[in-house]
Amino acid sequence: MRAPQLIAVCLVLIAGLVLIVPGVRADIQPISAGDHFDKTVTIDSFTDVWSYSWSSNVPLHFQVFNSVSVLIYESTGTSDTGQVTYTSSTGTYTLRWQNDGSSSATLNYDVTNIFGDVQHGLSNLVLIAAIVGVIIIAVIILIVVLVVMGGRKKQVSQPPMAGQVWAPPPVGGRCPTCGNTLVAGAKFCEKCGTRFG
Repeated sequence: MRAPQLIAVCLVLIAGLVLIVPGVRADIQPISAGDHFDKTVTIDSFTDVWSYSWSSNVPLHFQVFNSVSVLIYESTGTSDTGQVTYTSSTGTYTLRWQNDGSSSATLNYDVTNIFGDVQHGLSNLVLIAAIVGVIIIAVIILIVVLVVMGGRKKQVSQPPMAGQVWAPPPVGGRCPTCGNTLVAGAKFCEKCGTRFG
């Protein structure tokens, strides 16, 4: 495989890795009239930040409870966005959507750990950087091999200096050793390296 082909294959692989990295997606949850839906998130330290956004076809009562079930936020409406962060303790925080209406609700929500996504993104970046590094090293090795092999071919095509075969002057413009056609006044055969005395 030649260097340009190798580089093209590597670029396609990197593009494939970037495309398969999971994106943000919204989840859908039906909530019957008089019922509720809970989503729990875990906060391990004050650096954990959960981002949320949601919308519904009917108004919902939205509440956030900390790890000891104390209400820390609430709103009523058809949409909301915000963040759940460390308040007084680590543990499981609960996001609750309550349907107090008389018709069924369709909740579209997205809850994302911002810090976790940054870590995931950095992990992917390190992986891609490692792959690019391996590709660069492979291309450098390939170039060195091609240069070394190209240099050897040039050395083989030159007439040998030591241990040369001597032959009588050519007759009829052909090498007496291999029969190659010679240039007028040639001192050696370009094909086999035989030197003429």
